[in-house]
This record gives sequence, C-alpha cells and structure tokens, in this order.
Amino acid sequence: MLNSPWLDKFLKGTVSLGLEVVFHSDKEMDIFYCIAKKSGDEITLLEKGKLQELAELSKFTDDNLPVSLIFNGKGVINGIVDNKPNETNLLSQLLPDADVTKFIIQKTALGQDRLLLSVMNKEVMETIIEIVKKYQLLVVSVDAGHGILHHYKESITGSELLNNLLKDKLVSISNALEVKFGDESMKEDFLPAAIASVNYFRSDKSASSDNHAINLGREEYRYKRLFKYAGLGSLGFLFAVAIINVLVFNHYFNKEE
Repeated sequence: MLNSPWLDKFLKGTVSLGLEVVFHSDKEMDIFYCIAKKSGDEITLLEKGKLQELAELSKFTDDNLPVSLIFNGKGVINGIVDNKPNETNLLSQLLPDADVTKFIIQKTALGQDRLLLSVMNKEVMETIIEIVKKYQLLVVSVDAGHGILHHYKESITGSELLNNLLKDKLVSISNALEVKFGDESMKEDFLPAAIASVNYFRSDKSASSDNHAINLGREEYRYKRLFKYAGLGSLGFLFAVAIINVLVFNHYFNKEE
C-alpha cells in the first residue's frame, strides 16, 4: 500500500466522476453524473448529465476517471433512528431480523441523539461496481441514501430534501426544483452526483470504505496512475539518454573530421 501525503494528493488526480444510480425497479434506473475538476484549492463542476443505462458509461472509458458512487431509490432503505451509544447493531432498528453482513450501511449524524441510516444490499452494490469496471472505470467510494447532503449543508441552497432532512423528515428529491450547490445552479436531482464528484477531493472515506470491493478499486486506481506516470517518466529518461548519445556521437564524429 502506498502511504505518503504528497503521493496521495498526486495519485488522486485532478478530475473525478460522481455517479448516482437511482433504482426504480430491478431493470429500470436513472443515472445522474457530474464531473468535477480540482485546480489548486478550487473545485469546479465541468459537466453534468443523465444516462439512460450503464452502458453509456463507455463515453468516459478513455478518461481514466475515479468514480464516486451513490445509490438511491428502490432497494435503498432510509430511516431516522436513535443514536444509542451502546447499540452494536443499529440495523436492527430498521430491519430487526436482517443479517448485517449482507448490507452496506450509511450512517449520518443528524444531531447528538439522531442518526439517518441508509441501507442497501451489498451484492447489488458489488454487481454495479463490476459493471462500471467493464468500462475501464474504477469505483473508489460508495454511499447510499442522501446523508452526504447533510455534510455539505452549508454549501446547499434551496434543497427541499435537505431542509426536511434537517427537520428529521424524509422526502424524495424534486426533479423540477432549482437549487444551488456553491455557486452552481442545477436541478435538485443532479445534486447527489455533484456532491459525490466534489467529495472525492475532500475525503475518500464513505460508509462502505472498509468493503473489499471499494478498497480494491481505490488501490487499483492509485497503482494505475502510478504506473502511468512512472512509464511516462521512463520514456522521458530514455529519450533524454538517446539525445545525449546523438550529441556525443556528433561531437566526436565532427572532431574526427
């Protein structure tokens, strides 16, 4: 594993892809995406849009982008529960008989004694990650539900979803509502993908960061970038050696004449 603050920053790159998958049924989904770019301390949103199917991710294949995934819709269970200090199985407050090992659980503190829990099936998550990987894209973080909006509440204006979440209420996103994220205006349904793309540069930790598939994707992306630039460095070195050899040869050749 590569551990160095400078190296971590370099290997993160400067562009990220935030991707929200909203399930409507087993075969129907909406896919929202947003691309963010970091330059110095400034992060800007370059592009956002909606895909009809995951196969359309092929448009990003050549961009070598890290993907931050968010899941919502059918199959993602949200609930506001008591934050009990000695509670070892928070999931039991939502799904009393559920096997905790089969789910990923997003936990967001809404206050000292309240938590937003967002839960989804781990197998579904890993299936989507494998599909994304087919398009040469590596998933580096995964979140479920809308808890991530709460972490950026100071940067969001006009979101009905966030306003209700702050009141311990759960509502659906409005695709007609215009909101602001920082200085960017957008429809509310693009908000989770936009936050995911920015959040990649702020933190690479998510509720499922200890999941094997996520850790593997994160490390694979880092090594992929490392080998890319190491390869370019080697080519540059060989080119420099070749130039020096030509100059030395020319020098002695002219000297002999």
